[in-house]
Amino acid sequence: MMTSCRLAPIPLALLLAIAPMRQSPAQLALSASVGKEVFFEGEPIYAVFRLTNEGPDTVWTSIFELAPDRLEASLKRSDGSVVPRYRMWVDYAFPPGWRGMPIAPGEPRHLLVVLQNNVGDAVVPTWTMFPRKIAVGTYTFAVTFHAAVDGAPTALPDVVSSPVRIEVRARTPQEERSFAEVEQLMSQGWNRNTRAGYFPKLMALIRARLGQDGMDSFASFLVNDAVVTGNAWGLAPSSSDVAVLSAARLEIARKQRFEPAGAMAAIALASEPEPPGDLAAQLGPSLAQEVVKPRQGMRRVSPILPGHSHE
Repeated sequence: MMTSCRLAPIPLALLLAIAPMRQSPAQLALSASVGKEVFFEGEPIYAVFRLTNEGPDTVWTSIFELAPDRLEASLKRSDGSVVPRYRMWVDYAFPPGWRGMPIAPGEPRHLLVVLQNNVGDAVVPTWTMFPRKIAVGTYTFAVTFHAAVDGAPTALPDVVSSPVRIEVRARTPQEERSFAEVEQLMSQGWNRNTRAGYFPKLMALIRARLGQDGMDSFASFLVNDAVVTGNAWGLAPSSSDVAVLSAARLEIARKQRFEPAGAMAAIALASEPEPPGDLAAQLGPSLAQEVVKPRQGMRRVSPILPGHSHE
């Protein structure tokens, strides 16, 4: 089954901004990173995709988002077979004169996801933490960006990232306890009878995990995906916990600032109604700073939502 949605048109002033129309296919560079190579089964795999204009001219591309006709992720097993994935098609209505999204010389674009929200075998009978499961094994991961804009005078070729090797191993006893603790929390939220206690337990788990290790592999998931999922159920942290959640996001963003997980925590912090002033400066030179800096000055940006679309 496919889902489709129609988004509001992008302002005409942005679309018709004057920019050079000369485009060199070699100007665009695409990379994918997951921060490390080895993960235990069920550990969140945070991925960051980076599109950069390395040429001297502005390049006009299609929208940089995860979709089959735009940015397409591919995870292959060691035998060459392709791992199943969620696929979401999004329809846009563009005004006359649409040229695409402009990327200035030297400008990067970033997209961050939790891989198990988009690729992997379906979790049956029901999923709690992630809709997809990446089983124990060795994989190669790559993304392809379909940069061409329909109707544009210059047809840009696809841009492909270099493959990234990912190994998923069995959990140790300690990792099993860590995984089960988070899975039990999410199961409580999915159960209507126990849902009322979800946020108090989530906040307690965030405090406990950060008190033990700011590099906890589930930390960014807890302060982002778990919060957004709770909001989708109509739940919210108490007013006294809001400041605690912000502080947790900042701590994770700082301690893991060179990793995709830290960048995701930073975006969650920047998406709050009243984000801290000059967050980029607080993070220092890092991936988290690079991702957050373009968003500074915006009153609110959308948090990273779990990908629950289907095909």
